[in-house]
Amino acid sequence: QKMWTLARSSCVRFTGFSVCRYTGPSIDTAESLLPEIPKPWFDMKYNVFLQQAPKLKTAVPFRKMIQECNEVKEFQKAIEVWKLMQAQNISPSVGDYITISSAYSHTHEAEKIAEIIEIMKNARVPPPLVVYNNLLVALRHQQRDQEAEECFEELKKSGPAPDQVTYSLVIRANSEDGRHHRAIELFEEMEKRGVPLNRIIGNTVFLSFYHIKDYPAAAHLFLRMRNLGFVPTEDVEAIAITVLVRLRYFEVAKKLFEKVRTTYSQPTFLYNSILLMYYQLGDEQAIESTYDLMMKEGVEPNVRTLNLLMAAYSLFDKPDKVEYFFNKIHEMGLVPNCTSYNRMIAPHIFNNNYRMAEAFFF
Repeated sequence: QKMWTLARSSCVRFTGFSVCRYTGPSIDTAESLLPEIPKPWFDMKYNVFLQQAPKLKTAVPFRKMIQECNEVKEFQKAIEVWKLMQAQNISPSVGDYITISSAYSHTHEAEKIAEIIEIMKNARVPPPLVVYNNLLVALRHQQRDQEAEECFEELKKSGPAPDQVTYSLVIRANSEDGRHHRAIELFEEMEKRGVPLNRIIGNTVFLSFYHIKDYPAAAHLFLRMRNLGFVPTEDVEAIAITVLVRLRYFEVAKKLFEKVRTTYSQPTFLYNSILLMYYQLGDEQAIESTYDLMMKEGVEPNVRTLNLLMAAYSLFDKPDKVEYFFNKIHEMGLVPNCTSYNRMIAPHIFNNNYRMAEAFFF
């Protein structure tokens, strides 16, 4: 514990930041090398603080204790310290309100954060945006989306002006609940207000564009994110391959496929996108090599995979291959769909073999 305390004080001396207050993006500081506060030592320190609390007269030790509780994710303990501070009529600072609103957002107590905002307003202290953002987090956890929307609209009218975090929260809430048009509307509003794009917003809005089938907008946003150096989520990269294939950005799609094919949790989805690409290109050899690679890596095809292969070999006028993959559906215990039967019937009709086509039809 003594070593940890000395290391912490050294960080303050050399970097000008305490561990609990440091929020900058750089990791090239002595602080980044420190481990988290060890739990047994924290518990001991907390218990000692509770014994000393009745004698304390200033906000500083309460503030430090609340901050350390938040650091180790002991949010209920942070709230208990806050209540002790209030019981002793010790006046909090704006920073104290921010810190405790963060604890309440983690415990999903929106009412408490709303109370803090009212207390600050009554004291003629403008609540900072971070407190409102914490309120939006808590409202989201409580599924009080209408109230979150009202809070957001109020911020736009009377301030403080919403920032990246605010827009991230409301855009993500709308997208996750299937309100994709609203999520996109908020994104466009954010752009007009000059609020910079970030990784969370980019990934979320990309998925909304995809769900409403606005593939050009999705592709444009994905490429913009890449140019800005944002790292897409695993799902966004996978879906981006499908989007890029649909828009015939084949080279970019192939590079992306090679990057993620061995790490993505649902590789069949990726292979289907690439098989579709080679089908559109009419590249029989590439289709065969992609399917062979799929088998070699133990990736299990689904009905869509086999339907794509049937479509491809129908295009290449190889009815025996079409029939092989149709039978494969049954062999794998899968259920053929209408597309499967259409793929099987089409070659027989093209070859004037109507009886065989009727056999599959009926």
